[in-house]
Amino acid sequence: MPALLDIIYSSDASPAAPDFLGYAFQGSDLVISAEGYADFIAAGHDFLRDSDGCYLHVHPLASGERLFSTDFHGYFPLFYYRHDTHWLVSPSFEVLARAAHQRGLPLTLRDHQLQAWSSPAPLTQMPVSACTPFNEIDMLSYDQEIITGPSGLRLRQRRRNVSADSYADALAGLIATWGGRILTILDGGMAIRADLSGGVDSRTVLAVIYWTLQSAGRLDLLSSDSIFVNSHPGMIGDYEVASSISQKLGFPLNNPQRRPYVMASDDEAFATWKQYNLARYSPHILPLTTLDSAIVTFNGVGGEEHRPFYERFGRGSLGQYIAAYRATFPDMLAFGRWMGDLHEDIDLPVPPYDHRMPAAIRHYRRHRSRHHTAK
Repeated sequence: MPALLDIIYSSDASPAAPDFLGYAFQGSDLVISAEGYADFIAAGHDFLRDSDGCYLHVHPLASGERLFSTDFHGYFPLFYYRHDTHWLVSPSFEVLARAAHQRGLPLTLRDHQLQAWSSPAPLTQMPVSACTPFNEIDMLSYDQEIITGPSGLRLRQRRRNVSADSYADALAGLIATWGGRILTILDGGMAIRADLSGGVDSRTVLAVIYWTLQSAGRLDLLSSDSIFVNSHPGMIGDYEVASSISQKLGFPLNNPQRRPYVMASDDEAFATWKQYNLARYSPHILPLTTLDSAIVTFNGVGGEEHRPFYERFGRGSLGQYIAAYRATFPDMLAFGRWMGDLHEDIDLPVPPYDHRMPAAIRHYRRHRSRHHTAK
């Protein structure tokens, strides 16, 4: 069973679980695992919350309470259970539900949320709100954090600032920052996998990697075992574009010299899917390989955060798109409850960071982008 996900924090146990899970970028530094975090702190560094990566950070407060926060985008999933002063927190819906059941705590079914998962359509393949199939369990939003203590569990809005930089300055800063991180990965003896399709998002990611190596005079790494630019020959249109780019820039596509993965057993693959995807992502996509912190994947998934994702399905506005899901539910009451959860989520107070973002794009960022990208 994957140790990363078999974690439970609770009101009835001492804080034995780790203070840090996952990975985080601190400037150009890369912090991986509880051991890496401990070394980072021991070296005299302060951990900056709200950072890039995919992590959970548990921080003691002066009040004696604990603060649970995730990465800036909320890629790291965090479910929480509340009943009176009892609380549970875990990255796995399955682990959390089992823990509540084992403690004799109530679990009340939200029928309409369970019914939503019966549809294979894009919107219902993952949560459309913080609600889960149990009333007592919710998912932490990317713009919130959890505070726990003797009085129970409460949520707090994350404080974020809007950058005053011009687009050109912000873009230059982004390229410089991620260029430094790419070199940190490679200089640390790790490897990069970059997915390349015909889409603009994966091409943009590859452009940053290429520009970084070109600027550092290290384009030779593109032909080493440290970088694997992947494109599936079965995706004929995408593969044609990727092949053209590889020929023009002079790097191998699907490099046979790439750093090898460790294949997952059937039991490992199913356990990972079950613990990590239940209540997050419904398609049965089993991981072929084990988790490997020495191979970092870059891809263009989630690029629709800056484009109208829902409207591309030809159903007009977000409201029209949502209304088309009526057939998924057995009756109007269940559909209305599901829509109520969704609209309550959309109508949450909008922090300054998001206030100029259209509702449809904000909703995509809060839900589909997080769970589809980090599945």
